[in-house]
Amino acid sequence: MKKRILLSGLAFMVFSFAGFGQHCVDFNSLNPGDQYGDGINAVGEVIFTESDIPVSVEYFEWNTGGTFGTATVNNPSGFGSGNVMWTSNINLRFDFTQLSYPVTKVTFIYADYGGFENFSVNGHPIYVGELENIPAFPDVSISHAGTANGGMVTIYGPVDELIVGGQEFELDDICTFEVGSDCVDFESQTLGKEYGDGFNAVGEVVFAESGIPVAVEYFYWNTGGTFGVCEIYNAMPDFGDGQIMGMNNINLKFDFTQLGFQVSEVTFEYADQGGHENFSVNGGPVYVGELTAAPSPPGITMSVTTTSFSGGEKGLVSLMGPVDTLLVGGQEFWLDNICVYFMVDMEENPEAAASVVQLGQNYPNPVVSETLIPFRMKEPQKVTLEIFNNMGQKVRTLFEGLSPSGAHEMLWNGKDQHGNPVPAGIYLYSLKTRNFSRIRKMIVLD
Repeated sequence: MKKRILLSGLAFMVFSFAGFGQHCVDFNSLNPGDQYGDGINAVGEVIFTESDIPVSVEYFEWNTGGTFGTATVNNPSGFGSGNVMWTSNINLRFDFTQLSYPVTKVTFIYADYGGFENFSVNGHPIYVGELENIPAFPDVSISHAGTANGGMVTIYGPVDELIVGGQEFELDDICTFEVGSDCVDFESQTLGKEYGDGFNAVGEVVFAESGIPVAVEYFYWNTGGTFGVCEIYNAMPDFGDGQIMGMNNINLKFDFTQLGFQVSEVTFEYADQGGHENFSVNGGPVYVGELTAAPSPPGITMSVTTTSFSGGEKGLVSLMGPVDTLLVGGQEFWLDNICVYFMVDMEENPEAAASVVQLGQNYPNPVVSETLIPFRMKEPQKVTLEIFNNMGQKVRTLFEGLSPSGAHEMLWNGKDQHGNPVPAGIYLYSLKTRNFSRIRKMIVLD
């Protein structure tokens, strides 16, 4: 049960934290004005390492030919906070293979001031064009949030390396994530095992994996419905790994409330070979139709990336926001790798738990209508929490006053001090005390 406490008329929420692997390259270990590339380094040379991630400079490709330009550390800038990297006809390569965990998700933010970009994952041929039009890459799913002038790119792994750069292009906060073992991947189940009609009652929990109970549920058509069956299969050549779940007119419900922490993101992979799907989050109304057309549930930012395969389409769905339950199913439908991401430890260092004040990443991010900003106080003290635009102009003071000790979340509804919705773009939020100041970034969408 989440506990809400009132603080000067504003609602905060107590929540628990669970850590997972995360490392970020934010260029803050470098000096403003440092330059790399042509005349300074060789193509492919490692120029620095941050958070155990070696970064090298690489050749930049145009549609015909290419060049080896320069990268410069900028600060201050109209984009990002702290240092950022300006790339002019050059690429940066980020090598994640030195980390102590398999990287399953990478995010970065960027600003595009002209020309086009380069992008590649895991050594595949370089894409030349605009980042909002990134095509499908083998073995990963990619989503873009923002505008033609900038935004956030999310890559769902496995990701061993990333190459990215541009012509008039700034880059910041290249962050890795590890999903760990908190996935329902059906590997613990018996091949050929069936569930549903004739085997179980509607709503019955049929198994649990990674601490996540899974129940079978009624399937809805546009009029009426039925209670069908699902079965454990081997992965198809073009979909899934190991074992997968085949579903025929039935839903599965995944209950994340037993995990002991607030789930801040859920992803799942699916293949659709006919009929329509059912979809619901946090007990909301069941959507009937194609997942690609499903609206985002309240308080959730939803993205769906798809590719064609033999007999249909396959895709990856990302749900960013507090997710307690997920219901999903279909008629000729396959599921695999339903994975949860936790609230990351507030700081990226092992001493985080001992910090007097900690500021976490907002979620969902990007922001569509509202977002939660988490922070933790070791002891009561006066704090100021503020929102700024990317020009450093204050948009809103969310809270100023005495905060009790403990972990809190502040809700921001995407409006300025006068109650007007802010325009889409990159924003900063700042937490200050007498002896502490921390800034993080977020993206607001229309």
